[in-house]
Amino acid sequence: MERRETPDGTWRAAELVVANDHQPLTGADGARDLAPGATRVVEYRFRAAEDAPSGARPLTIHAVRADADPGDIEELRGGGTGSLPLRVLPRD
Repeated sequence: MERRETPDGTWRAAELVVANDHQPLTGADGARDLAPGATRVVEYRFRAAEDAPSGARPLTIHAVRADADPGDIEELRGGGTGSLPLRVLPRD
């Protein structure tokens, strides 16, 4: 996985954090304060592993509050959540 953020626009390696409800921020990084009404654009791109099975599945993204108590799941998820379709095509 790679990540690009304005203003420099450079793609940088980023770890894909597979989280669960027990420790949702284990290994997460990139938290920044955002003023009320402000916007921030962060782009991600993914590449499937050579041995990845083909098929479709959702990729769920949670925007979490950087200043929240990591033990308070409801407060952490105050940033919102979304899901994107992720499709791995078979190699021919």
